[in-house]
Amino acid sequence: MLSVKKGSHGCLFCVSAEDEATIARFCDAIWLEDGLSEKTREAYRSDLGGLAQWLQGQPGTPLLTAAQRSDLLAWLSDGLPSPKPK
Repeated sequence: MLSVKKGSHGCLFCVSAEDEATIARFCDAIWLEDGLSEKTREAYRSDLGGLAQWLQGQPGTPLLTAAQRSDLLAWLSDGLPSPKPK
């Protein structure tokens, strides 16, 4: 089951219930351990939601907890703007 969450920057993420729970646990943990501000936790939540949504479009649709280094690098690469022609 997918749920729709509004990210901190107003964007919507459709994430699985498993990924949603993982993101919530992570944000709770960083708040408890580091006392991070609400804005910082919202930024983490937004980034992780974007990653989870991107993963759903990949072959095998891995969950956040199954993401590999190669998945993270591909996600970062996809999010970078294309170089402008000279």
